[in-house]
Amino acid sequence: MIGNIFLFIFATGALILLNKFLAAWLPKRNPKEKYLSKAETLVFIIFLLIIAVTIESYDVNSSVSVFTIGIMVPRQGKTHRTLIQRLSYPIHEFVLPVYFGYMGFRFSITALTKRYYIGLVIIVILALAGKLIGVICACMYLKIPKKYWLFLPTILSVKGHVGVLLLDANYSKKKWWTTTIHDMMLASLVVTTLVSGVLASFLLKAREKDFAPQKTCLESHDTHEELRVLSCVYGVRHARGTISLISALSGCHGASKPFAALLMHLVPLPKKRKSSELLYHELGDDVHGDDEFGTNDGLEINDSIDSFAKDSKLLIQQVKLVTKMLNMHVEICNATEDLRISIVFLPFHKHQRIDGKTTNDGEIFRQMNRNVLRHAPCSVGIFVDRNITGFQQPHGFDSVQHVAALFFGGPDDREALALCRWLANNTLIHLTIIHFVSEDSQTESPVRNTTTQDNNDVFIEVAGRDQTEHEADRSFLEEFHNRFVTTGQVGFMEKRVSDGPHTLTILREIGEMYSLFVVGKSRGDSPMTVRMKDWEECPELGTVGDFLASSLDVNASVLVVQRQRHSHDNFLDD
Repeated sequence: MIGNIFLFIFATGALILLNKFLAAWLPKRNPKEKYLSKAETLVFIIFLLIIAVTIESYDVNSSVSVFTIGIMVPRQGKTHRTLIQRLSYPIHEFVLPVYFGYMGFRFSITALTKRYYIGLVIIVILALAGKLIGVICACMYLKIPKKYWLFLPTILSVKGHVGVLLLDANYSKKKWWTTTIHDMMLASLVVTTLVSGVLASFLLKAREKDFAPQKTCLESHDTHEELRVLSCVYGVRHARGTISLISALSGCHGASKPFAALLMHLVPLPKKRKSSELLYHELGDDVHGDDEFGTNDGLEINDSIDSFAKDSKLLIQQVKLVTKMLNMHVEICNATEDLRISIVFLPFHKHQRIDGKTTNDGEIFRQMNRNVLRHAPCSVGIFVDRNITGFQQPHGFDSVQHVAALFFGGPDDREALALCRWLANNTLIHLTIIHFVSEDSQTESPVRNTTTQDNNDVFIEVAGRDQTEHEADRSFLEEFHNRFVTTGQVGFMEKRVSDGPHTLTILREIGEMYSLFVVGKSRGDSPMTVRMKDWEECPELGTVGDFLASSLDVNASVLVVQRQRHSHDNFLDD
């Protein structure tokens, strides 16, 4: 048996390597197809079936080998999407219910006499205690907060698929493995699952506030904590710019900062669809299941993400949202709450053509952005992507991207500057903070620095705002300066301006110096932006963001950030 076991381990390892080769090679045969063909999918199933039947023929349980092979299949690319899409429904809707029913018919509760109840209770207690100790050790190693230590083992015990599979092992030749013991183990597994579900629900309701997202703005979010980004795109044109932004925020390749990127493919559902009075087989090519919506764009988006994941080793989770445009902002806001998103990025409703001019995609897309800005339970960024002349994905030190963060003051500008902390940790990004200050201000500068600046660069404070906001701006800017500027990671300059036209002049001067501008949305009644609203076309971008997005003198991409302003509870009440 020892020799056979080593042989099975070797065969399992060989099949894992073969699957990795096939997962990378098969998609290249038909690069224009979204999924693998049925024959290509069958190859994986046949190999898995062969090794499982072979192992079982030696009276050895094959569950462990098959499970190991499954978790080692690559988790990105066309092969992964094909297996998930074609196996999820039949397994969850047919195979597992039939298998659980088969296990249930074999179970006999009358075989468990009273003398086995004590053993059943002991097994349940040992199972819960073992899972509790194991998860707590993992939490201590991963430095997970203590408030999750009791909740995680209970919620992880709700599903018992692996336990049921192991109980169905071939123990018929073992003298100690009787039908009664099998029934007792199965009953303990069911009781453990039920108890875990009740405990998880109780803990969730008792400590609902502790499990709710505590930090709804990036200003209070440290770079050592996980940044969860949700990027919304309508097509591959938006996806490429969004992937470049994700690449910049995630840091250099191999960075250990916790970062989770999710991409949501938005597919607007037509208001009026074709008549569905025909029978299913008479619909012909009108029915494609999940592939009916966004097929061509979906294929190109998948290819872009696969290429990025291969180069950067960063996995971007994909979600497709198919709904009517009137309800799309509701689905996005619900997703940000469920996925615990830190910031959501939306595409601008205009895009740059090949000749450099901009084209309006439609007011309905603009209205969707406004609704998300109004109701989102987290920070929101609208990304104006100039894919030809603007921000590009940094690939190496020869293509370092120059990014400027414009700081006028206020909560939105602090949120934009807080987002730049993740950009500052990327060595392929050269970040510069440009602090605009009023010419009329005579108070002390918020940044204590003695370095020499240009004639136009002085140290002066923004005036004319509430004292509380003024102190918050000063404190945050000074902290950012001490952390990043003094260490040489980020450049810093201050510009003295007198009014709105003077601000526009400076923005035109620096319009070609950077590939990306990061700026907050709200300007308020600042004297530095007075009279700028006379040219405002898109109020959802703010005064400065609207100028940068619409000006012909600016070739850079623009990211306009708005701090969270609406709680999820109020959103539900609306």
